[in-house]
Amino acid sequence: MAIFGSVARGTAEPQSDVDILVVSDDFAGSLGQRVDKLFDHVLGQDVRAEVRWLFDNKVYANLSFLPLTRREVGKRPTVLLDLTDDAVIIYDDDEFLQKALVEMKANIMRKGGRRRFIGRDEWFWDLKPMAEQVLT
Repeated sequence: MAIFGSVARGTAEPQSDVDILVVSDDFAGSLGQRVDKLFDHVLGQDVRAEVRWLFDNKVYANLSFLPLTRREVGKRPTVLLDLTDDAVIIYDDDEFLQKALVEMKANIMRKGGRRRFIGRDEWFWDLKPMAEQVLT
């Protein structure tokens, strides 16, 4: 499990959501179905009182889940690009996620890809050198 996005980078605004990557081989169904199940589970627990307290105190911390299986993480989806730099891993059974992100970052760097900043909180991933290597 990892936090990513503005909260992980330390640039969150009051209206920012909390992005959470959850990796489990127990997931089934579509991404939307997985997110629904996670919300049902989280909001069915003691977390409901915490969320209510936050809202009552004008802290609008919405949760945004990204539920993936290990197999899906192993395919290195582009949604994980920012996590190679910004993820704050909070639970990682057998260091699977840490290893996957390090390998993904190493592969990007080895092939000349990189994250280019155009502002404090604005960037894009320049993967063109990687594409050129694949095409040649």
